[in-house]
Amino acid sequence: MNAEQLAQKFHETYERLALDHSYETRKDNAVPWERVPEKNKKLMTAVCSEILEALPQLRFEKTPDYGDIFLIEEFVQAVKSACFTNDDGSGYFALDRQRMSNVPAVPSEIYQNKAILDGWNFVVWFNK
Repeated sequence: MNAEQLAQKFHETYERLALDHSYETRKDNAVPWERVPEKNKKLMTAVCSEILEALPQLRFEKTPDYGDIFLIEEFVQAVKSACFTNDDGSGYFALDRQRMSNVPAVPSEIYQNKAILDGWNFVVWFNK
């Protein structure tokens, strides 16, 4: 998704949700994206561009042969049972067994229920 697409999605979502949150937007702003004044579009696109640059980029790479692959549920249970701690090694979330992400699976965050687990199926773990 590029900055202009994000700006359009933000505008459309903002206008759609405003009334649900007891907020009434300005009448001249409550228009389809195609009718948003060009100056406003450029500003929203510039803001979204900076936000996209500040976000870490999600990347995937081939899972190395030396990583241990756990189902997410198994890994969470092992962390909760103190089988894995931050000092034991490092891990990364994965959608499948072949490719792991650059999103770290940090045992202390999982233990404290601070990690976002939704959407991940596996953890690739590397012992120290």
